[in-house]
Amino acid sequence: MTNESDPGIARRLGQFVSACSGFAVVFGLWVLAGWMFHIQIVKSILPGQVAVKANTAACFILIGFALWILRREGKPRHSCKKSAVLAGSV
Repeated sequence: MTNESDPGIARRLGQFVSACSGFAVVFGLWVLAGWMFHIQIVKSILPGQVAVKANTAACFILIGFALWILRREGKPRHSCKKSAVLAGSV
């Protein structure tokens, strides 16, 4: 198995991770704004559904920031073999 990767696929995956992290932060901020201004329709994902809790919204914001920080551009930092050794599966 080689460590070569298609740069086009890596770029698209990087864009996907960036979009997911942005979506998570925006969603968390949206729900927190609903809690702050007591707007029921903003607190839930779909109208008529149970409201998303404020601590869950805060977690979405933190997850979005973590994804943004951990996204990689370019070469991976370590190979799959090193990851398997660190995980204890080899």
